[in-house]
Amino acid sequence: MGKSKDLALEIEEQEYNPDTEPRREYYPSDIRCPNCFKPTLVQDSAVDHYCTSCGQEFIQVGSALRFK
Repeated sequence: MGKSKDLALEIEEQEYNPDTEPRREYYPSDIRCPNCFKPTLVQDSAVDHYCTSCGQEFIQVGSALRFK
């Protein structure tokens, strides 16, 4: 391989390391997803919500959920 190809592969390996990436912990929520209306909404912090069915992320503002 060429020198630039080796350098590009080395940089790519350094940028992505799953061991150093922070893991997000999700907690079940009893709120239905406003996007797909399924009970698959989970919380990863006090205000951040994520739907495991449709993949949409939400933020809680007061008692309402807003699209991120």
